[in-house]
Amino acid sequence: SLAAGASAMWFDLKLQRKVPNPMVGMQDIDFTLKGDSWGYGFNAAARYEFTKWMAAGLAYQSQVKQSIDGKADIQISNTGASGDVTLPDMIFAGLAFKPIEKLKLEIGAVYTGWKSYDQLAIEFENPAAVGAPSKEVVTPKDWDNVWRYQVGAEYSLNQFVDLRLGYVYDQTPDPDNTVDYLIPANDRDIYGVGAGFHYKDWTLDLSYDYLVIRDRDIEARPQAGILPSKFRNGDAHMVGASLSTKI
Repeated sequence: SLAAGASAMWFDLKLQRKVPNPMVGMQDIDFTLKGDSWGYGFNAAARYEFTKWMAAGLAYQSQVKQSIDGKADIQISNTGASGDVTLPDMIFAGLAFKPIEKLKLEIGAVYTGWKSYDQLAIEFENPAAVGAPSKEVVTPKDWDNVWRYQVGAEYSLNQFVDLRLGYVYDQTPDPDNTVDYLIPANDRDIYGVGAGFHYKDWTLDLSYDYLVIRDRDIEARPQAGILPSKFRNGDAHMVGASLSTKI
């Protein structure tokens, strides 16, 4: 089986941080950057069934370049702002096995080309209005290409109910030398359970995932405004539900 398509992506950006107050001795003030844009790309995929009990899939999603226009403000003043960011391409690969009639096992990996995010460059129409040091402010990112590994199982309890179990290991792309407070996280483990319920032409799928973000220590980088930092006890509970029918 082969598939291909076009992608249209709407990108909505909102960044907030504290910046030094030009009035010496006064508390820091809020800086906000907002903007949005549309970007376009393509995707393609292939699936091959070797036997009745084994199949493989491969998919590709292209990079999407976003040229963002918006506004920056510091509570009392604002100016137009713009910048470009290239979102990464992704390669998906997986194998599915069916050792017995009621059991399906799947393993897969996702490769994300985050090296496309080498810097965050913002251009201000009037930098003085928001206290920017120059018309263009560049923040190095130098993110790494990363892998996401996943494994799952589905067991058909009967003609009405399927039971599911899964695990995901997801690498973080931001290296120690450029990690910042925008994404102060680390590699992630995701543990999931779920069930599918079938009745005539209707299907109800339910899932629960527990995400654990691994602890991380960050060394000080005074020139970038980063203090000695520790990230601890990051987790999230994610619940999903979908209802579908055949027409």
